[in-house]
Amino acid sequence: VNIPAFIFQPLIENSIKYGYSYDHPELVVKYSVCKENNKIVIKVENNGAPLLKPPGMLMENGIGLSNIKYRLKNIYGDNFVCRIGNKEIVNGKIPGVETIIIIPHYHKTL
Repeated sequence: VNIPAFIFQPLIENSIKYGYSYDHPELVVKYSVCKENNKIVIKVENNGAPLLKPPGMLMENGIGLSNIKYRLKNIYGDNFVCRIGNKEIVNGKIPGVETIIIIPHYHKTL
């Protein structure tokens, strides 16, 4: 299985850069990759500061995220998902942010 190069670096960088704050000094960043229904699911999440801007704005205006989105579009056309958002509220608080990428499972060199 091939995952396009340099997908993780900007996701993890953003998770650290925007997740860490004085209110969230003990930042934990987790990532996972798994196969689900012939798709590869890549997830990067943190327990840090919630998003303050709308996810769509981040996907279009953020350099790292927009580069990932355009690279995936060049490789997979419209056959991919790339989204970022606050995690579901727990006990009245947003427990962090997650970014999810879903791409086709191919056995070829990208």
